[in-house]
Amino acid sequence: MAYIGVITHAGRILRAKAVLNAITHCALGEGNPSWGNNPPQPDVNQTSLVKEVARKRYSKKSFLIPDPQGSIAIAKDPDNPSNLTFYSETTEETNAIAIWFRFEEWEVVGATIREYGFFGDGVEYVSGVNGLLALNGVYDPVNNPNGQVLNSGKLYRVVNIPPKIKADTDSLEIVFFEEF
Repeated sequence: MAYIGVITHAGRILRAKAVLNAITHCALGEGNPSWGNNPPQPDVNQTSLVKEVARKRYSKKSFLIPDPQGSIAIAKDPDNPSNLTFYSETTEETNAIAIWFRFEEWEVVGATIREYGFFGDGVEYVSGVNGLLALNGVYDPVNNPNGQVLNSGKLYRVVNIPPKIKADTDSLEIVFFEEF
């Protein structure tokens, strides 16, 4: 006799709630220039970005509900970005979440972004960095004394992208979305 299990709707909400509370920061990285316009698949065993240049605390977190009239458009299939599903924010706990990270026009100017990642679980900045933004990656007294991240926390998801140069006229908003 085979046993069949399922994660219940309530279980999916518990997972969404746990991840919503856990993810606190988004890091941008320059990756490896040798990737060109065809970045490699990230490694499931990665614990950091290849070359982190900035990290920022979230600007907003929310549970979402499907809503054909909603203002939040999510492309669930990267190979078909025009196939959008629409959501609205809700105060009700659901199995869909979004976490917003915004890098302003004056932040990270000139960096060539090839990777980004979402971190949580104990991210700390070095003493004296009191704002939302930390620059120059993870501090190491020998290899990276200018790094402003003291404890990187745990990397939840990493994404490699074709290069984008961050100009001083561009803000960059990255939205973490997950549906359980």
